[in-house]
Amino acid sequence: MLRAFPDYGKSPPEYVASITALLAEYPANIQERLANTRFGVPSKTEFLPTPKIITELAEKWMQHEREMSSLDAKFTGRIARDITPRAPFRPFPQLWAEFGSDFMDSRVRDGIQFEVLESACQSLVVNGRSVAETILLAPRNMADAGNPQNKENTDGI
Repeated sequence: MLRAFPDYGKSPPEYVASITALLAEYPANIQERLANTRFGVPSKTEFLPTPKIITELAEKWMQHEREMSSLDAKFTGRIARDITPRAPFRPFPQLWAEFGSDFMDSRVRDGIQFEVLESACQSLVVNGRSVAETILLAPRNMADAGNPQNKENTDGI
C-alpha cells in the first residue's frame, strides 16, 4: 500500500511500523481492500496516509461487513422458515384421490407413462374405477412381458 505513494521512501521506519501494526488489527480481506490502488487508501489521499485515514476507511468497511453478515443471517433464517416443502407433482389428482398415494406413487416410481395416467384418468371419469385400475396395472404386466428374463424359451432348444 505504501509503495503507491511518491514520498514513501522519505517516511521514518517508525511510521512504517505503526502502519503495519495498525493493518495487522484487521482481517485479511480488509487489508487487501485498504491496499487496493483503485479503491483503497492510495485512491483516497495524495500523500502518505495518517493512521486516522486508514482507521476510518477500515472501520467503514468493517461496519459494512457486519451489516452484510447480519442481513445474511437474517434472510437465511427467514428463507429457511418461509419456504415450505412443495408437494410432489401429481398430474391427475383424481387418480391419487381415488387410488391413494401409496398405490399411485408406486406406479410413478415404476415408470408409468404420462399417457397411461391420462388414459386411466379419462376411464375413471367415463367408465369407473375398475377400468381405470386395469389400465394402471397393465403397464406393469406389459413391462414384465417385455423383459427377456421373463420370456419362455420358444426356440425349442
